[in-house]
Amino acid sequence: MLDDALKTARSQEEECRAYYGPVMSQSPATVIYVASSCKKGGSDDARAGCGIYWGDKSKRNVGASVPGAQSDARAALYAVVLALLNAPESRTLVITSGSQYAIRSFCYWAAGNATRGWPCTNADIIRVGSECLRARPAGVTFNWISREDGVKNTHFKAARALAKAAAAR
Repeated sequence: MLDDALKTARSQEEECRAYYGPVMSQSPATVIYVASSCKKGGSDDARAGCGIYWGDKSKRNVGASVPGAQSDARAALYAVVLALLNAPESRTLVITSGSQYAIRSFCYWAAGNATRGWPCTNADIIRVGSECLRARPAGVTFNWISREDGVKNTHFKAARALAKAAAAR
């Protein structure tokens, strides 16, 4: 009986592929940099913001305050959601983030959380982002950028500046 259960169990990768479905279209990739910031994190007067940077002088570059609970992790998730909501669905995306939590939330944990009824922290934002990803016919790749590389990357620094300004509002 245990053997049968183990044979039918899907790996995390298989579960994720089944949840999101296949990529139906591809285009040249649009690279988006997302970042988060939280002032006074963990306190009652914490303020979180996120930044989405599409490129030099793009009208889609934006910094936004985060709804609900205020944390850096929530801001990182919200940045991904805003990027997805503002990207053409038919466009292949590369989302570059410094948040391993945000990347893992969408790439590794979303399918399992959906199956269990979204028992996770920040489920409201992760659920919206997951639905955006599921609805997209074009693929999305997530890239993690380390803090060390982020301080050297002008695009990521621009996303961080947008996030910091939004958190300061």
